[in-house]
Amino acid sequence: LHRLEQLLVLDLSNNQLSSNQIDDSTFVGLIRLIVLNLSHNALTRIDARTFKDLSFLQILDLRNNSIGFIEDNAFLPLYNLHTLNLAENRIHHITSQLFNGLFGLSKLNLNNNLIVNIDSLAFRNCSDLKELDLSSNAIQYIPEALSELSFLKTLDLGENQISGFNNGSFKNLQQLTGLRLIDNNIGNLTKGMLWDLTGLQVLNLAKNKIQQIERGTFDRNEQLEAIRLDGNFLSDVNGVFQTLANLLWLNLSE
Repeated sequence: LHRLEQLLVLDLSNNQLSSNQIDDSTFVGLIRLIVLNLSHNALTRIDARTFKDLSFLQILDLRNNSIGFIEDNAFLPLYNLHTLNLAENRIHHITSQLFNGLFGLSKLNLNNNLIVNIDSLAFRNCSDLKELDLSSNAIQYIPEALSELSFLKTLDLGENQISGFNNGSFKNLQQLTGLRLIDNNIGNLTKGMLWDLTGLQVLNLAKNKIQQIERGTFDRNEQLEAIRLDGNFLSDVNGVFQTLANLLWLNLSE
């Protein structure tokens, strides 16, 4: 690949490539590369110098490997990257240095990993993020790191182990329009929990353990158009939705 200096797109997906076959010389000289697809392989780790020449890269697809370790600063050279897919791997922890350099990143997919911990500074260098998918992991709380993502539009935390959240859990997320929390262990909802999400339009809280929703819970979510609360244990919702003049779709089924 070393002499392919004009190459724009490289698709190596659906092979049996291992981390032993991808090293710091594999992509040397591919200075114009925009799209790199390494999905559906057998990679287990990403080293710090693997992508050192790929400063023009915009899309990197690493989904469906067995990646369990990514060296700090591995993505540092990729300052033009806008889409990073790390779904369906074996990542446990998101460190404070993992996403260093990704200032232009707008879409990050981390679903179907084994994530239990996200450092509070993990997203400080990708603060332009618009879409974040953390679904199908082992997350037990709303990550504090989200407060760095003031431009975030959609957040998926479905299929985790979140048991609840507090007033301020979603601070600085005023631009969020879509929040998915389906299939967690969330209990009762009270005033203030969602008040920071003033731009929220779609809220999915289906398949949780919600029994009560306090009146006033949605008082500052006046933009809400769709709410899923099906598959919970609600008995009384009288007056709960009275401030939601824009609500078009509400599911309260069993």
